[in-house]
Amino acid sequence: LGSQILINVTVQAPPMPVINSSLNAAGTNGSVFSYQITATNIPTSFGASGLPAGLAINTMSGVISGTPTVGGSFMVPISATNAGGTGNATLTISLNPAAQTITFPVQSPATRAFSPSPSNTFAINPLATSTSGLTDSYVSKTLAVCTVAGTTVTMLTAGTCTIGANQAGNASYTVATEVTRSVTITPILRGAPTMA
Repeated sequence: LGSQILINVTVQAPPMPVINSSLNAAGTNGSVFSYQITATNIPTSFGASGLPAGLAINTMSGVISGTPTVGGSFMVPISATNAGGTGNATLTISLNPAAQTITFPVQSPATRAFSPSPSNTFAINPLATSTSGLTDSYVSKTLAVCTVAGTTVTMLTAGTCTIGANQAGNASYTVATEVTRSVTITPILRGAPTMA
């Protein structure tokens, strides 16, 4: 029989990945976003946590993508892994707010007869809506004719009552351009005199 030879082979793990992609990424709420994690030493998988709503990571390719549904600045821990270990870094994702618009229909009725207090109020109808889904606020643009509190208009005198609809925005949406609607307030008609 031939002699046996034992050979010990030691396989060393590769060096741990070092993330070398930019650690700053920017996008806009409501628009398609994509960011590629890259790293040295041939990673076999990638990770990311705390991603903004609407974004997800492909753990095999390292691509973070999707359509964000929020705006703001997010600190996202990211990682790249191989047999030698895991390299970590923090990615800053900055998402700009999306634009929004207001739809404010013509008021119904568009003409109202003035009435003295306490019956000199009416509700804004119909109300405004914003593409963001955020709640609108209202102001009087003609304070000598009417005032507005919440969605209630108080008539002060006859004239044109102009109401402004506004949406102030937030981290996810920009301030909307004001839209105005007017209601004509007619004077009280005095009764005709009667003959004795």
